[in-house]
Amino acid sequence: MRIAYLSSAYLPPVEYYTKLLKYDKVYVEQYDHYMKQTYRNRCTIAGLMVSWLSRSQR
Repeated sequence: MRIAYLSSAYLPPVEYYTKLLKYDKVYVEQYDHYMKQTYRNRCTIAGLMVSWLSRSQR
């Protein structure tokens, strides 16, 4: 049996979700201490801003 231990995350990357599917059992930490600049409190919003930046550099 394969077990994964993951920290909590606000909007985790794709790798986080692949572990949910890959492992037989997954535990998510519930007593995690808050740390700045981790996947737990960060997300990337792509779309409008990315296209605006690429147009402004032309």
